[in-house]
Parts: sequence; structure tokens; C-alpha cells
Amino acid sequence: MVQKAQMDVINRWIVKAPKAGLWIRSMVLIMVWGTAQGQSVDPEQPRVENKSERIGISETIRLVEDRGTTLEIPGIVDMANSTFHLYVMSESDGLVVFRKKEKGVDWLYSATGMQKRGSTLFADDRFGYVKGQRNQLTVLEPTSVLGVYSSTRFNAPFESVARTHQTLWIAFPSLGLGTLSLDSPELVDSTPTFTFREQTQECSARDVVSDGNAHLFALLLCSDQDSVSTLLHIVDPPSEDQEPSIERRIELQGTYQTLHWVESMGLFASGPDGLVSVSEEGATFFWVQVEDELSDIHAVGNRLVIRTKAGLLWAGSLNEGFQQVRSDVGGGNYIAQSHSGLFLAQYNRLQAATLEVEQQERLISRQTEQSYDPTNPRPSEGMSTDLSSGSFSLHAIPSVTVPLPQSVILPIRFSTSTSTQAVQLTLLSNIEAAQIRGRSFLWTPSSNDVGEHTFTVLATTTDGRVQTQEFTVNVRPFNAPPRFAPTRTMSVPIGEYFTTQFFALDPDGLDAELLDYRAQNLPAGATLNRKTGVFEWTPSSEQVGLIRFQIVARDQYGTASVQDVELNVLSIDSEGTSSSQDGG
Repeated sequence: MVQKAQMDVINRWIVKAPKAGLWIRSMVLIMVWGTAQGQSVDPEQPRVENKSERIGISETIRLVEDRGTTLEIPGIVDMANSTFHLYVMSESDGLVVFRKKEKGVDWLYSATGMQKRGSTLFADDRFGYVKGQRNQLTVLEPTSVLGVYSSTRFNAPFESVARTHQTLWIAFPSLGLGTLSLDSPELVDSTPTFTFREQTQECSARDVVSDGNAHLFALLLCSDQDSVSTLLHIVDPPSEDQEPSIERRIELQGTYQTLHWVESMGLFASGPDGLVSVSEEGATFFWVQVEDELSDIHAVGNRLVIRTKAGLLWAGSLNEGFQQVRSDVGGGNYIAQSHSGLFLAQYNRLQAATLEVEQQERLISRQTEQSYDPTNPRPSEGMSTDLSSGSFSLHAIPSVTVPLPQSVILPIRFSTSTSTQAVQLTLLSNIEAAQIRGRSFLWTPSSNDVGEHTFTVLATTTDGRVQTQEFTVNVRPFNAPPRFAPTRTMSVPIGEYFTTQFFALDPDGLDAELLDYRAQNLPAGATLNRKTGVFEWTPSSEQVGLIRFQIVARDQYGTASVQDVELNVLSIDSEGTSSSQDGG
């Protein structure tokens, strides 16, 4: 707990620097709280801990979906949000804009064709932004009828944009910091003005973020500084009579690629040296090391949920460390802030999601004199990949061959120790006609679907566990008849019980047990099981000789094959010789 004397110093310092506002307050609290916990803000100072054991609390974190809020949006490629709006980019439906509510969202409009302008989204409380190929930037105004406010194309590549008041800041890796006026659509479609050229000379502008008001932060990588990142804290006064100025130039020890402004928690930087929070004085405080580059960070209570560009999701806190809550990168796992938690977009589904935390006691051991290495910061203390507890298994789905124009219906079975209502089934396929209804796969192929197709069924639980099963459907242009196993003429003594099985294989049937066996000219006294093809008979003395009949196998689609059968009934005399009725 922060001592009273420390809090008095903090409050006096905040009063002296009111324009830094929430950012200063949150960063100072994080720094002091971290120091009170025995963790060093200076990465070059060794961290010394006494060897001890104690009973502590461990956490299991789950990102739980609200299935009641599910919206189907095909081909989601990015998502961004502001306080009031949610933007979702779809490969097929274009840009979908929602108004955020206390619970869920309201659909505003879809801009079909917007996906051709780009696939990377940014957003603030007034505008949305689409970054496209060939240096194109589209500015969106969600409250307008047309949606698009303006569009422009730059002469050089850019990384990101951020707004302060009516100024749009652009990070150009090769040119530095550019600005555009947002006072009118016409001013957006103009040549950017480059500012602070002296301070950004020989530097690459990697990222810009804003606190939503007057404070802008620009991340620079300069050619004359090795393993050092430069952060410019720029203040843009609301008055048009005052020009933006650099409040502070901060040298961050380490290589960072991306800036993140997190409401209620302040400024973060991420890169190969991990995720760190940045104080107003430039001190960095380490949070977590993640191998991949980070794309999004959001706060849920006192915990962070972070997404890597590959699509992994981690959640955790400074005190308890981080755990992986989504590992299925194929689903996308895009996240955005909601009023009470998060929005999660995965596998073409947009849903509200919350963090559930389960706490239990554990024995904690500490070692002595562990030095702090910023390139490998405590990987074993804070990160866990245990997504959940309890059993969950998706059963195998058989591959099948079907003829046109028959439908395919396959049951999908799974085992779970929790409620079956917590399991959601999703079909991963580019065939629109194929679908999952209830717990069955359903598809009626067309003539264009002849050939072999691979499908994947994805089963997810509300707490993030994932199982997949892959199977194939081979569509044939016609229904092939059943094929009999070859038979030969068999000899049967009179008065003795005889049995054999006639077996046919259906090359394009869903189930071999659906074959129907029948007989033509069956000898008197003989029986044939229509389901199994088992033939049973005890021939009499009147039936000596060659007996001919036919077995017919019909598949489930009505196509049949005929097998000719010959049985030679023999008479055994008292001397042990045999004869047929015709003396053969």
C-alpha cells in the first residue's frame, strides 16, 4: 500500500502540473505502487529479494463470450473503437459501423466496397480512419449520412494517425511528423505540413497516439541512437492563436515499435524489449514480455488484455502476471473496448466478452539477488498458457463420398464437463451452402461441387477452449452402384445346415449398413437377411443338383447391382460317395 507521505508528494506534484491530467496521475501511481511492491523502475538496477516462502493467491483468467450478443460478420480483418462507435472491416461486407450501447451495439450502416480502400482501422471520438494501399487514407464521419468525410493519398508511406482537436498527425517513417487540418473535407485532401523538423531530423516516425484531448505522443527511431527510442510529448493548445509545442523529449532505453494509450492507465510502449508503461518523466516500468509485436491493448478493471499482430490474446495484471486467453490465431481474435468489458471478433462472430478471474491459494517461493534483464524479463513469473480447467473434446467426424444430387448430413458430437450450451460450433469453409444446424453438418452439393472438399468444424467454449476436427466430402457426378465381392460355385450336402454372407460395398454411400439385400428365385427353405446379406439353408433330398438364384444389393439412393449365385447340392450315399441328381 502506498504510504501517506508518498501520496502527499504525489498530490502536490499533480497540483503543480494540472495540464498533464489523467496521464500524469496514473503514471505516478503506477510508479509508486510498483516501488512499494519492491520492483525497480530503473532497468539497470538489480532486483534483490530475500529467499522466502509464503502462501499467496494465484489467478486463473478466462475471457468469456456472451453468446446472447452474437452478430455474424463474414471475413473480419480488423476492428477499432471510440467512446461511442465500433468499426468492423469485413472482406466481403466492407465497413460495418455500430453505435455502442450500455450493453451491446446498434447497427448504423454498412459501406460495401470500403474494404477496397484498406484493411487497417484507427478511431477517435469524432472520426474513423482507414489505412489503405498506395498510401491512401480515408477519413470517416460515423454520424454523417454518407459516412466518408474525406480521402487523400500521400506521396510516401505512413504508419499511423492520431488527432488532437482539429489537427490530424501522421507518422511518416521517411519524412517525420506530418499534419493535416480536419476543419473541412477539402483541407484533408491536401499536402501535409511537416512540423518539428529540427527535432525529428534523421529520425523515423514509427507511431503516434493521442490522449483524446490536447496531448500527442510520437515515437521516433533515430539513426544516431542505438537501442534507444525517442518519445516526443507534444501539447496542442485548444486556442488557434497558440501553436503546438514539444512539452518534453524523452529517451527510452530499449527498442520500441508501437505506442498505446489506455484509458484510465495512461501511456504504454511495446516492442522487442516488451510492454512498458511510460511515466511523464520518461521512466519505463516493465509489464510483460510477448514474442510477437502487439497491436491492441485494452483495460478491463485493473487488468490488461493485449492482442498480438498474429492474433494471440493475453490477459493479466502487474501483480499476478499474464496468461494466454486465446491461442487459436486462425480466428482473428480482434478486440475493442465496450462499456463494461470488451468486444471480441473471432471466426466471423462479433460478441461481447468479459474477464472471469478464479483465485486460489498457492505457495510462493522467492530467490535472492535476481538481476533485471530487459531483454528477458521474468518470463516464468508472469505468463501462463493454461486457458481453462475441465474436460472438453470434439469427436472425430468421418470423411464420406456422395453422389449428386444427394445431401450430406453428418452428426457432430462432443464431450464436455460443463454445460453443452457453453459450446458453440462453427464451420470453417469457403462453401456458402454448407452449414451447421444444431449439432449436424448439412450440405447439398451442386453440379459445380464435383470433387473432394475439406471442411473444418470448430468447437469453442465460452471460456476460450478450442477443439477442431477436419473431414472431407468427395462429391461424385453420378451414383455408382454397389460392388459385390466375387463368389464361386459352392457344394452343399443335403440335410446339412449351410450359411454364407453375400457382401457388397457402396463406393459413394454415407453408411454401408444402409444397403438392402434381396433375392430372386431363392430356393425353397432358404432365407436371406436383408440388412446383413447372410444366407441360411438346409437343402432337402429333392433339391439335389445345381441351384441358381440371384442376390440384389440396393444402396440408399436406389441404385442396385445383381450377383449370380450357383450352389451344387450333393447326395452322400452309404459308401461315402457323392452324386448329384443328374449323375455328375
